[in-house]
Amino acid sequence: MSDSSPYANETFFQQLLAKAIGARSSDIHFKVGQPPGARVHGDMVYFRVEKIRAEDTEAIASFVVRDPALRDNLYSLQEHDTSYAV
Repeated sequence: MSDSSPYANETFFQQLLAKAIGARSSDIHFKVGQPPGARVHGDMVYFRVEKIRAEDTEAIASFVVRDPALRDNLYSLQEHDTSYAV
């Protein structure tokens, strides 16, 4: 993964979450090929940031996937519903 990716920075990740909380979103989505999105009042609103690349998902997963067994098998993990506290 490129060090220039903002997704490699946990502070950037936390800032996205803070914006989602500020917008009173119910959840936030990270999907390759799209910028992160937050569900606000039932509608998906996308952040004006870089689209997520496949290699960015590993950095995001390192922040939210705490189970070592899942972390060891990230390449087989297709979807993961989790929580993250700031």
